[in-house]
Amino acid sequence: MSFLDRFEERGFLTFSGLFDRDFIDSLNAEYLRQFDALTAESAPEVGLKVGGGRFMLSVQLRGPYLDPRLYANPMLLGVASALLGPDYLIDSVIVVAALPGAELQHLHRDHPELFPEAPELLKAVPPYGLVAAIPLVDLTEVFDSHQLANVIHEAAYRKLFDLEETRAAMGRANGRRNLKRLER
Repeated sequence: MSFLDRFEERGFLTFSGLFDRDFIDSLNAEYLRQFDALTAESAPEVGLKVGGGRFMLSVQLRGPYLDPRLYANPMLLGVASALLGPDYLIDSVIVVAALPGAELQHLHRDHPELFPEAPELLKAVPPYGLVAAIPLVDLTEVFDSHQLANVIHEAAYRKLFDLEETRAAMGRANGRRNLKRLER
């Protein structure tokens, strides 16, 4: 199955190994240099609150954030071109920081629907925006990134926003995680 077929079927894509570990570590180190003193009190002054204990921060484009491996990754550029056409624009590079004690992030879309009054068009309208989420820390303590994307797909993409459905989706992801551990 091609990545275009996977995207159409699932509404998202996951990739492993797009960036080497040393490069991700350098991005994280630069983030820490820029925001080492970030606290719950200072965060609202430098970022936008996007959840309980979570802030969207604009990183200064220096060091590894200016490296073409980040903004011109051939695989990501190929995906963007295939899904959006050749004239897309990279409009921001941000970090969403979870401060100690942050709540679980609520399920959400990163872009609003173009035609909320016509939900039947949701899968018929081609994508008009993409988000490349690149974890700067390991997610394997709770979910690996593929399981996290499945939770988002099951709950957000299908619009299952009520609490019971969200819990059910999280439970299914936890079950997959536990099964994956047993298979290792």
